[in-house]
Amino acid sequence: MLGTYPISELPLGTVALGMTYGISNAPGVPDPAAGAQVIHAALQAGITTLDTARSYGCAEQLIGSVIAGCPAAAPVVVTKFKLDASALANADLAQAAAIEQLTMSLRQLGIPRVPVCLFHMDRTMAPTAWQPVLHRVFAALKRAGLIAFAGVSIDHPDAVSTFADDPVLEVF
Repeated sequence: MLGTYPISELPLGTVALGMTYGISNAPGVPDPAAGAQVIHAALQAGITTLDTARSYGCAEQLIGSVIAGCPAAAPVVVTKFKLDASALANADLAQAAAIEQLTMSLRQLGIPRVPVCLFHMDRTMAPTAWQPVLHRVFAALKRAGLIAFAGVSIDHPDAVSTFADDPVLEVF
């Protein structure tokens, strides 16, 4: 559990449901009905968490259409947003860009608040430079009621120590 959210040990990653992704995905993006079947099968198997992102093509829209028909126990959605290097120089710009991306995600997902929101970080980004910006951005997203929990999607374990002590960030 994360707060009141039942996070499954194994989430369903939805990148291949929204865009052509991966070396074994020769057929490409499944049609919406087939994508919905994958999500329903995962939910029936006990997976309660769906991992997605703005950059995953039409995945958020597909998830939104599926969870609109779910009973009260809808799956927990984890989504991500990106910022470019210009955000480091202007925290107001970073905050506005994050709010804009989250607003689009919420619209596509058809939900009022994202249970878990992550910043999508890659190895080219210096964690120590991004930490103060992300602290401010995520604090604003929480104040606005757009997200419940915040974190950083990292691809290298060295980045954890930079973010671990930030009280605004709870998920890595």
